[in-house]
Amino acid sequence: MNVVKDAERILYQEPNLIHSFDYWTTDIFNKTTNIIGLQFNVNNYNKFFFLRYLMTFKRDELKCKFKNGLIKIFCGNARYSKIMKKGDVNESPKKKSIENEFKKWKIAIRLEQDKYNPVVWCLNQEDLLLFFQSVPPGEDCLK
Repeated sequence: MNVVKDAERILYQEPNLIHSFDYWTTDIFNKTTNIIGLQFNVNNYNKFFFLRYLMTFKRDELKCKFKNGLIKIFCGNARYSKIMKKGDVNESPKKKSIENEFKKWKIAIRLEQDKYNPVVWCLNQEDLLLFFQSVPPGEDCLK
């Protein structure tokens, strides 16, 4: 957890640092809907660190951005997140890697496909509520 302060300094406080790590995006079908954009080209370790960071230290920002509604993740449709139809559900390797990450958490969070956009998944509301109730802000989210 010591790295969090360094990450925040790099992302938010250093005016001379140039970074292209913009993690908020909007749904192409609904421009008023915010989405966590995990389509950026960084390795899974960085993506997972970022998810842990948001869920551990930036809960208020999440609640504000998503207006206490569904938290949505854009998994992208690049070559590493190819969408495959399995019955009524779309799957992608990136979605699978995010699901596997959530399974490592103290409270596992399931992903549900967005009704309107096949490359967007929503965090299960019941799992999310249980996570926020069970894991205090600032506490390690991993088992």
